[in-house]
Parts: sequence; C-alpha cells; structure tokens
Amino acid sequence: MKGSRGQITIEAILIFGLFILIFIGVSVPLAFKARDMASDTGIVADARYAAEEIASTANSIAVPGEKRTIRVYVPGFTSKGVAQNGQPMAKTVTSISTNGTHLLVGISINRYRQDGTVKLAENHNLTRKLYGQGWTMASISESNGRWYSFTIYWRNITWS
Repeated sequence: MKGSRGQITIEAILIFGLFILIFIGVSVPLAFKARDMASDTGIVADARYAAEEIASTANSIAVPGEKRTIRVYVPGFTSKGVAQNGQPMAKTVTSISTNGTHLLVGISINRYRQDGTVKLAENHNLTRKLYGQGWTMASISESNGRWYSFTIYWRNITWS
C-alpha cells in the first residue's frame, strides 16, 4: 500500500510539471507579442496626438501675421540590435508633411527576424484638415523619437 501512494505522488508531480511546461510554452511567446503590440499602439497614439496638436494650433490662427509656437513629441524607434542582413531588428518611422490642405502623418512599423526576414510590416496613415489652402511645411521623417518645436504662421509650419 505504501508503494502505491508514492507512485501516485510521482505521477501527479509529472502531470503537474507537464501542465506547467505547456503553460509556459504558450504564455511566454504571447507575452512578448503583447508587449510589441502595446509598444506599436503607443507609438501610433503618440503620432496621432502630435497630429492633433499641430493641426489644432494651425487651425487656431485666424489672421495673417499671427504666430503660435508649440513643442510636440514625434515618435520613432530604431533598435540597436541588427539582423544578419544589417537591418535593425525593429524600426518605426513617423513622417509628417502637408499637401496644402491637410496635415499628413505616416507611421511605418517594421520588425525583422534574426535571419533578416520580415516579421511585421505595418503602415498607418493619419490626416488632419487644415483650414484654408496653401499650407507649406518641410517634411519630417523621425526614426528615433524626439521633441520638435513647431512655429506656425499663417499658412506656414516650420520646425526645429
């Protein structure tokens, strides 16, 4: 009788251990994927906020000669690690420009596997209406994320 109790305990430990291994094997990769998705969502939200701030400030200028200055974070990210082909393992680029009537924001998110093959390639585009026509702005292409100072005049947006 005593020997059968020990065997049941060992079997229970083995079954429980197998369950834990399966649980870890499924949950750890999902946790990394969830982390990447949360990071991507944060970058798109930051870019959307930047577009809203720039467009609303531009739209608040009512007469020629008026000027507003704001400071806005433009997101971006380039990983330090590189794949075998020399490409960064992860790269996010935010571009901001205007077509004369709208503020155009593009977010490009790319992730690569160690062998250099594409793991994820996403593009998001946002547009915000600018009141009037003839708005000009030098394009921004940010791949590291930094703060910009925008000076907005009548129909002209400059940044530094």
